[in-house]
Amino acid sequence: MQRRLGSRPGLENVLVKTWPLIALLALLASACSPEPDTPATARPAASAAGTACGTVEVPAHEGVDVQAVGLDCDEARHVVRAAAGRGRAAYDVDGFTCTPTPAPDSDTFYDCIADDGRRVTFRYGVT
Repeated sequence: MQRRLGSRPGLENVLVKTWPLIALLALLASACSPEPDTPATARPAASAAGTACGTVEVPAHEGVDVQAVGLDCDEARHVVRAAAGRGRAAYDVDGFTCTPTPAPDSDTFYDCIADDGRRVTFRYGVT
């Protein structure tokens, strides 16, 4: 067996025997580290200046925890009602662009933003 310059005897043997342990430790460390909010659990942030508009009934569904920023609750309810029949898809209504993200219990969070800064957020799901 030839010895390479700069190598230590046994170092290769140690690496071959310990790599499974190193891989296992790396896997465990990544599994135990906290993850940032994912779209499945993250809810769009509502502004402190927002108005709580309650629940909006839509046939077979409802928008809950409706928050309005820069508009009144009647206008916000109109934006929420427009989610009906969209199947969790993004939509546009009266200058608002509404972006969905998954929510727990097969619901959907919607964050609806207008170019002028008005905003409506809500959770949409089956009643």
